[in-house]
Amino acid sequence: MANATRVAGVLEVEVDVKGNLTKMVIEDMFKRAIAAAVGLPGEFVAKVEVSEINRSAKENVSLSEANNTSNKNLSSGVRRLQAIQTKWFEVYYEIDVPSNMDADAIIERADRIAVPGSEESQLFRDILMATDGVERVGEIISTLSAYEIGATTAPSKSPFSKHCIRSGTDSMHLICLSSQELTLPPRLSRALTSLMILSLFISFRNAKRKGRKRRREEKDAETKDAEEKGHQLRS
Repeated sequence: MANATRVAGVLEVEVDVKGNLTKMVIEDMFKRAIAAAVGLPGEFVAKVEVSEINRSAKENVSLSEANNTSNKNLSSGVRRLQAIQTKWFEVYYEIDVPSNMDADAIIERADRIAVPGSEESQLFRDILMATDGVERVGEIISTLSAYEIGATTAPSKSPFSKHCIRSGTDSMHLICLSSQELTLPPRLSRALTSLMILSLFISFRNAKRKGRKRRREEKDAETKDAEEKGHQLRS
């Protein structure tokens, strides 16, 4: 499969866990869940990178950091390791497409993992629920739809080549990011996206300021012309 085409994407998954799941267990769990959802053996899931995220603060922490924090913050009564905690995981995956299959078929199945009630979503959830320590699987969000990154031996395209983002929570304006010959991990992709949004916001704000300044100057010029005409008429 050295020259196999790959499909990649990013999911955010809400999971209620009891106890402290190790990084190895979590990554293996998601690897098996993705394989089951797209109908392929686990060996075709070439890469899985998992980070625990704080969705309210929009910050990532590594699984080892999250586990260390959990271990240090034990209550005097009930230990946190025995409590059920709701966690969000960001899952970046890459899937090798078998030579007898079309990449679009894998992309369609992968995208349906985040579709409630779909067969792929149910298969994904079943694997997670079968893992010791997982009490509930909540919301599944596709933050980066599945896309083809070409042959594994060739440079892969950035996820931005097929990805658009919203410019604000209240607006429906979309910003489509340009394609580059880069391979970016999810955390770096999100950081770059944030920087681009900030740059666009600053440009928009500066444009508005220039527009207001120009309108003020035009209004002042009109007022000045009117005053001069008034003086001419009176004289």
